[in-house]
Amino acid sequence: MRRRSWCGRCAEVCLAAGLVGCANQDSAIVWNDEIALSPALTDLKTVAVGSEVEFFVQVDHSRGGSVQITGISVTGDAEFTTEALLPIGVGRDETYEIPFRYAPEEPGLHYAVAQFSNTGHEDPGAVDLRAQALAPDIDVFPRVLDFGIVAVGESAEQTLTLRNEGRLDADVILEISYNTFSVANEVVPLAVGEVAEVTITTVAATDQAYAGQIAIGSRQSCHRSRRRSRPRGRELPGGHPNLNRHNRRRWG
Repeated sequence: MRRRSWCGRCAEVCLAAGLVGCANQDSAIVWNDEIALSPALTDLKTVAVGSEVEFFVQVDHSRGGSVQITGISVTGDAEFTTEALLPIGVGRDETYEIPFRYAPEEPGLHYAVAQFSNTGHEDPGAVDLRAQALAPDIDVFPRVLDFGIVAVGESAEQTLTLRNEGRLDADVILEISYNTFSVANEVVPLAVGEVAEVTITTVAATDQAYAGQIAIGSRQSCHRSRRRSRPRGRELPGGHPNLNRHNRRRWG
């Protein structure tokens, strides 16, 4: 799975210091008595908003002559897509894995139907796709850190408490807007329900007051793997490869 950083329930913490000098599912759909599509339902369960999950629908051709899958349409929520290149030639006793992608940008339950059409048959085969997108939920305390008066050349520390109140493990990302303040760990892993304390440090470099902010975001920390293999294939009529990096073919 490829992952993009996403700020879940973004928070900001104000920093201030006075610096002064000297201070899934197992069933299959049998399509036209020749081709089996599996799984009949792909349920990705929970996925973090901003993530991308790649999954596969398997096509098994067990009887009859060779066919071509000439069309794949995805209807329903736009979070589900496919980039499979068509047509796909399927010989007898061959298996293909066709890639799909789920990329939610907003929380919610998402549902779609993937329909497959092939030469010589009017009725399409179809499988169901389902997932729930969740936004990370990170609670932060306190919202203001006041370091008080710090002598030039001296340092001071304050503690920031983070709690994961969501339903996903998350990597909490801390970005400080002013370099007078610093944090030892900019990325803090937090399991569901876990609490972590983070130390924020300031060093008084000159005789003046400073203020800054910590932008606190999060991204899902448990990775979903993408199944990949080097594809092999033959040329279809017209020179179009029947298999490439988008479609996987397997021999049983």
